[in-house]
Amino acid sequence: MERVEVLHKVGGLLLLPQLEMGTRQQVAKFTEVGIDAIGSLVTRFKSELESDGYALIKKDKVLELLKFQLERLENKAGKTIATLKDGSIIEIPNRGLRLFPKRAILRICLLLRDSEVAKEVRMVIKDGEPWFVWQKILQIF
Repeated sequence: MERVEVLHKVGGLLLLPQLEMGTRQQVAKFTEVGIDAIGSLVTRFKSELESDGYALIKKDKVLELLKFQLERLENKAGKTIATLKDGSIIEIPNRGLRLFPKRAILRICLLLRDSEVAKEVRMVIKDGEPWFVWQKILQIF
């Protein structure tokens, strides 16, 4: 995968509207790894990810932030299923949703070993002036 493709892919990462944050599933899909790989990184590097903004957002807060995007809500045992106007479906557990902001997603890319997307993101950072490239990648998200 060429760097231009990676930057396009980074720019195409679908984040939750109004939140500019991604779910574990979205991050796994973006980096082309399994959800378990993301979970493993969260367990091992939780404090670093939390310093980047990774957090549990309460269900009410998520629903409030998504209110203009909501098409339908369905309450089920232990969770709420939110269907957005763009057709996206998000399962929000009653306790809330753990979300990754852009900076935490970049940290995931720095930590992953077996993701081609993550490797290319690291190459983009390595080949350029680190602070400049870091800022450019953050702007792409």
